[in-house]
Amino acid sequence: MAVHYGCKYCQKQMATLEDQYTFDELGISKLGAVDQLESVRVTQEGDVHIAAICEDCYQAFQLNPLLHETQNVIH
Repeated sequence: MAVHYGCKYCQKQMATLEDQYTFDELGISKLGAVDQLESVRVTQEGDVHIAAICEDCYQAFQLNPLLHETQNVIH
């Protein structure tokens, strides 16, 4: 099982962890049910994909808060 972190706005691959981790170790169990459904996907192979926000998109949102109204950010 691998854990893949990707930006939910620009789809950039941010990191991949190859070791075995529990949801508690990843902090996923601390998310509410809605946030888990929106941010975490487990494939049939057991890989975990976590939608986060990359540094570039974070900075873009800081400079232009209206970008939060869009689903995708191109930078």
